[in-house]
Amino acid sequence: MNSPHTLTAVFRGTSTISITPSPNSISVGSQVTLSGTITPTQPSPGIPAGTVMTLSYSIDAGTTWNIFITTQTSGGGAYSVTWYPPYPGTYQLKASWAGDQNYVDASSAAASLSVTGSRPPQVALLVSGPASASRGSTVTYDLLVTNPGTSLTTTLYIEVTGPGGYEYFDTLQVSIAGSASSSFYFVWQVPMSASSGNYQIIVGQIPPTSATITQTQISVT
Repeated sequence: MNSPHTLTAVFRGTSTISITPSPNSISVGSQVTLSGTITPTQPSPGIPAGTVMTLSYSIDAGTTWNIFITTQTSGGGAYSVTWYPPYPGTYQLKASWAGDQNYVDASSAAASLSVTGSRPPQVALLVSGPASASRGSTVTYDLLVTNPGTSLTTTLYIEVTGPGGYEYFDTLQVSIAGSASSSFYFVWQVPMSASSGNYQIIVGQIPPTSATITQTQISVT
């Protein structure tokens, strides 16, 4: 500096997040409700409804974490989703958010979920695509479907969620021979109006009565 300057410090607040599985013990293939709230530690400004919450699980006592779903808060900072855990075992679950201009990012304490039993053979999904894309571009995702049982025709859903409450939903009907794998694809047109940031791409089976689900992420610039 070669002359006097005035600097203003701007501090961001902190928040607390909770996550509770109900029930906290289920058999594999059953659903669990995951709910909680995000609460600012200072009363103003608040955290707006529609804030994106990211839910993750660990099945190795917290060594590695896998993002499995994103959701949005309602009034009062509450959120609630249903989930079908894909494997038996003891899960650690946590919720987190990326923060905003008023609050830093935060994660909840881990909650425990016990999943018992054995999983019958079921359709397996794997989605893959580019790691980044620009607004207005077209993104193609490859979807590998593995069917260990007899031949079937089923419907898959594709859900894209992202910053600012963005949500896209579509379906795809597929047919797969028994004991075989087939490749499919779907296209997402990134809106010109999309906000920059990370978007979650989730593919699951309809009806969502099994643990069949796959997810990836893309950064939009």
